[in-house]
Amino acid sequence: MKGNPHFARDFAATSIRRRFDRVARGFLVGGLTAGAAGCVLGAGMPYERLVAVAMSVLWWGLYLGCLGASLGALLALCTQRTPVRPFRGLDDAGEPPTGADPDAIARELLEPIAVRSNRLRERTTAVEPL
Repeated sequence: MKGNPHFARDFAATSIRRRFDRVARGFLVGGLTAGAAGCVLGAGMPYERLVAVAMSVLWWGLYLGCLGASLGALLALCTQRTPVRPFRGLDDAGEPPTGADPDAIARELLEPIAVRSNRLRERTTAVEPL
């Protein structure tokens, strides 16, 4: 596909989109900022020994960095826009088209799920004891 310009353009667009994903950015920004704040917090702890201060910096940086990364990704995921369903238009009477059934999804979700009989159910409903 060396000479196909559409392939190169599509590949570049998808790689950029993947690289700057909203959730990944939230994860990185939240992790880096909270991790840096955790390192500052750990350095400010009143320890006399240098090893204790270093351990405190590592602990608080890692702890708050993980917390910030989780919250940043969650915030980005919650604020992500969902694609809008296409508008099918209205007929002359102002009603939705006849082929559109807005309750089809709810009806499908409320249908009972058929489950095959399993061995546990057969054993518990049998006459003989377990």
